[in-house]
Amino acid sequence: MKTRHRRESYPLKTPLCTLLSSTGIASGSILLLALAQLSFFQSDSFLGAQAGNLSREMIYLYPFSAFKEAGSLFLICLMWILPSVIFIRHCLRQKAVLLRRLAPTPFIIWCLSLLAANIRYPALFEPYTGASIQATLYRLARYLNPDILDGASFLFIALCLLTFLLTSGLRKLPALLMIAAIIAIFLSLILPDIPLWQSPRFTHDARRPNILLLSVDSLRYDASQNKDLTPNLHMLRSLPETLTFHDHHIGVPRTFPSWLELLLGKYAAKTGVRHMFPSMGLRRQKMPGLVSSLDDAGYHCMAVSDFAGDIFPRFQVGFRRVDAPELSIPTLVRMGIDLAFPLFLPFILNRPGNRWLRTLRESPDYADPLRLSQNVLAHLSEVREQPFFMTAFFSSAHFPYAATWPWNLRYTDPDYPGPYYFKKNPEMAAGNTVLSEQDKAQVRGLYQGGVASADHAIGQILNWLKTQHVFDETLVIITADHGEELFDDGLIQGHGDHLRGEHVIRVPLIIKLPAHHPHSGGDIWFTSRSVDIMPTLLALADLPSPPGDGTDLSPWLPPDKRLQAPQLAAYSETGLWFSRKGQAYFQKERLDYPGISGLLNFDPGHSGDIVLNPKYESLVISAKHRSLIRGDYKLIYQPTHSGALFRLYHRRKDPENLTDLSRQESEQLEQLRELLEQHLQENERHHQFIQHFLVGS
Repeated sequence: MKTRHRRESYPLKTPLCTLLSSTGIASGSILLLALAQLSFFQSDSFLGAQAGNLSREMIYLYPFSAFKEAGSLFLICLMWILPSVIFIRHCLRQKAVLLRRLAPTPFIIWCLSLLAANIRYPALFEPYTGASIQATLYRLARYLNPDILDGASFLFIALCLLTFLLTSGLRKLPALLMIAAIIAIFLSLILPDIPLWQSPRFTHDARRPNILLLSVDSLRYDASQNKDLTPNLHMLRSLPETLTFHDHHIGVPRTFPSWLELLLGKYAAKTGVRHMFPSMGLRRQKMPGLVSSLDDAGYHCMAVSDFAGDIFPRFQVGFRRVDAPELSIPTLVRMGIDLAFPLFLPFILNRPGNRWLRTLRESPDYADPLRLSQNVLAHLSEVREQPFFMTAFFSSAHFPYAATWPWNLRYTDPDYPGPYYFKKNPEMAAGNTVLSEQDKAQVRGLYQGGVASADHAIGQILNWLKTQHVFDETLVIITADHGEELFDDGLIQGHGDHLRGEHVIRVPLIIKLPAHHPHSGGDIWFTSRSVDIMPTLLALADLPSPPGDGTDLSPWLPPDKRLQAPQLAAYSETGLWFSRKGQAYFQKERLDYPGISGLLNFDPGHSGDIVLNPKYESLVISAKHRSLIRGDYKLIYQPTHSGALFRLYHRRKDPENLTDLSRQESEQLEQLRELLEQHLQENERHHQFIQHFLVGS
């Protein structure tokens, strides 16, 4: 009797062995590719040429963080490469010539994804490409759409999978399981993070309106007034219920202290956070203010941000949920691992990668406002029958102005010859590099692209609120933590180093009131301050305000015009200087202290948090430049080794503060100096004046 042999329709007679051998091949390919990329680890950064050595030292200090991130990166790459290896082996085993020719398809997919990632996030890849490649990508991006490239790669993936299913001979159940897995992968790549089955249930209590606080890092007042750059902000300003403040000032032009002034309604001298690296003791303190007041009133309080919002996990003000990266040495180590292998980036610059490798969000080259707006909407979709207070902080306008495609090209010169194609960090030793006018125009164009991309994302959030029928009942606030200097009248690029001019400490403040609110919209021209936001918002929400340094501005808002506008004095101070060298005026006229590398400490016992060395705290505070604005005049105080300098400027006639009027208007100078000294004596707990010179006690 003849034995009938079962004919195999698929050459993989032992699928498990094939899977294991393919996993070995894929793993070996990943390791070989990783070894080939180790030279990229020496790339330069904002911290200077020693960044590679510094990264190695941090890895030696936190080997577990580095190992964990490397393992996660390996698994993600394996998830993408393993199916490609199986497909290539499958094609090479087929007799049909057409199927054998499909073997290079996974390589084509990877090339398309790499090109799309380079065009969409060019600043991420800039450290690893030469000037000629950057110039080519800069011009190529004007003709290639990364969305189309990604779409083509998806089509190739679908072709691979379809070919595999039709020629593999798999039985019904395995085929169905594979199809389900394919559909799940595609949905995770294409669909937004908002669950389709989950719709929010917002409250419509007129006494407790929803509150949406949107802030754009480094947003200048004049940029917010530019209709071409910010059409959605213009739409918001044009509404009859919107208040537009035209003379709004912040206290410290650095993100950490500025945000605390806004949320707590207290000057930085009262909060104790005077720079970006406060002590761990200050961070652990629970700080009552705007968020805690809203939380006590039943609000669902959330904060969402990208890289500049790494401050939110570092202080306790009452947010129930914080979705933001965290600045610490282990985080920097993990991010360094991700960025050390640019050829792997196409595997992680997608939705699954964003969920699994969240440390990449700490990179300033990866600030994508559209991704952030999707995170905001995902969190808002979880709200259940209670008013929300959502804080969203966009970082795309912060240096290095690494806006995503196509915003990075919209306001820049297509014939720009380099070297700042996609980003520009300020010089740490400001004034040492001489930029051409073409370079300065390019930097301004990159900044404008960052502003415009943030405005577009804000428009998406506002439109979503309209589709949910809660826009009219929502109190919307648009502002910034500080402005930006962009080589205005010979000044530098950046923020926080000096107080000359209006572009750093004067920022937009737009408040859209809920429908049927007692107040109406209009233009507000009197001086307002960031410390005034907390008491004013709580008053508009009909809630009591905790004690603070700000003033409730609601009595002076339209339609009540019976009261005379308040004459508020706006106080500001500089941040921490990153370098002790340079040709800028503030580096020549200053009290000296070490550069940033000599100022900072980190404590492994506190998960590697970065703090200022306590022995420099008093000196750093004493060395600050300070200013006081009242009406048309502005006074700037600069401590130097030879004594205190006081300079007086007319804000309206001389907005860039180029002409010192201290001799011509000595009476006005003396009035503002007395007012400044009175302010400092009331707020500086550990400093005192000696012959108009502020010194630590």
